[in-house]
Amino acid sequence: LYSPDSINILNLFTDFGEKFVINDVDGEQPLTSIVINIDSEGNVLVSDSTPHGLTNSDKIEFIEVEGMNINNKPFNIKVKSPTSFQILDYFTNQPCDFLLDQTYITGGIVKQLKLDLEKIYVSY
Repeated sequence: LYSPDSINILNLFTDFGEKFVINDVDGEQPLTSIVINIDSEGNVLVSDSTPHGLTNSDKIEFIEVEGMNINNKPFNIKVKSPTSFQILDYFTNQPCDFLLDQTYITGGIVKQLKLDLEKIYVSY
């Protein structure tokens, strides 16, 4: 027998503990762009058909770049325009000195890194 006056609402409580790691902060796919050029100061030009969409707080990595030892390494960035940015050292957030003696040849894809976020909660 069903009565609209006797609706039962289910309460659910989940305790993740004091620490909880979020593996996907925004649920979006990582941004990617095709690399057109990288100069010795770490200025990166990407395809102008689609803006890169990156921000100064993003972390990135490169794949398939020829001529520079930067593949599969994390970098910070400083956005210069919708189609360019400067790569910065991941730890110091300063321009990368090691690029001065390297020459970009061809290819490459830049990919936004999605880092885990650890939340710490205070228990009462």
